[in-house]
Amino acid sequence: MNSLNAFKQRISMVAFFALALPMQMWGSNNTWISGNGADGTACPYSTPCSTFTYASQVAFDTNSANGEVFVLNPGVYDTSNAEGINWGKSQTWDGGDGNLATIVGANITIGIFSSPSGLPGFTSSNVFILRNLTLIGEGFAGPAIQVGSFFNGATLIIENCKIYGFAPTSGTGIIDCSGGGDVIIKNTIIESNAGDAINIFSSGNVSINGVAIKNNTGNGLNISAGAVVDISDSVITQNTGTAILAAGSGTVINCLNNVLTSNTTAIGVGTSALVRISNNDIYNHTTFIDYVDNTGLVNTANNNRTGSNGSSSTPPTGSITLQ
Repeated sequence: MNSLNAFKQRISMVAFFALALPMQMWGSNNTWISGNGADGTACPYSTPCSTFTYASQVAFDTNSANGEVFVLNPGVYDTSNAEGINWGKSQTWDGGDGNLATIVGANITIGIFSSPSGLPGFTSSNVFILRNLTLIGEGFAGPAIQVGSFFNGATLIIENCKIYGFAPTSGTGIIDCSGGGDVIIKNTIIESNAGDAINIFSSGNVSINGVAIKNNTGNGLNISAGAVVDISDSVITQNTGTAILAAGSGTVINCLNNVLTSNTTAIGVGTSALVRISNNDIYNHTTFIDYVDNTGLVNTANNNRTGSNGSSSTPPTGSITLQ
């Protein structure tokens, strides 16, 4: 009986550790990269590749959908060229727990150009996920992550990433999206870049949660072209521009449970744009609310905490009913 019990305990332990491993490691859609890998193979776990772009192409070629690129060990990847993805299938790039993968002096471009001949382009059903990556610009003259018009309404998810030191040209952002569709950014740090942190230049739905935007020489959010944005539980601080800018006609930004501190302007509202604010902490701005004209609106639930802000051209122009 004792030997039977011991056998059962061993089986239970094996099952426990198997289940404890990340589920994606068991998937058949995986390709792998490593700091000491080499491109030219099928990027299996045993002989990983060395670059995201090559592994992404392998994942595209070998999977009908939902390919995944995983990082095996810490390393600096793809330091010489932009990581360009222009073929349309859902994919995940995962740097691993602890942000093992660092991309230095380069950026990630998605849907900037049309898909290569014979390959499908992006569609609205595609989802592209960037997770657990550290992107360091070292003055790179472009966005860290750029989505172009050939993204065709697909969904971009940026999760648990760190972005530092980029210097995009005027009119672009550190995360720069003009391809429509949905954008989800969560648990990400965007800090010490020379430009706007997040620029959305197309219609679509944007969700921002648990994001820190700090010490950038530009705006925190710059939203135009009629996008609808929900930002919650985030911190926007010490940026030289406006923390939250609803620049484009028809833009709607809903702000809940955020901290806005020590930016030049807290909220900017363009023509026919709407910003709703509820339960935010807003302190230490030269200008509280900046209206372009009398068609933009700021609606408040009257439950925000404010202090040491400069004047507004007019106070919030409407109220939100608490129920």
